[in-house]
Amino acid sequence: MKNLRELPKFRDGLSYSTNNEQGLSIRLTGDKTRSVVDLDGLFLVGVKNARWQELLEQQ
Repeated sequence: MKNLRELPKFRDGLSYSTNNEQGLSIRLTGDKTRSVVDLDGLFLVGVKNARWQELLEQQ
C-alpha cells in the first residue's frame, strides 16, 4: 500500500441526487484550492487564487 503523501495531487468530484432545490448535491475531494459554494441554491465551484496560496505557504 502506497503512502498517500507520495502520490501526485489528485482531485475527485461526486454528484448525487438529493431532496433540495436543485435535486442534486456535489462533493469534492483532494484539491484544497477548490470548494463547492452554495449561492442561493446554485452550486458553484470556487477556486482560491494563487496569491492566497502564496500567503499560506509563507506562514
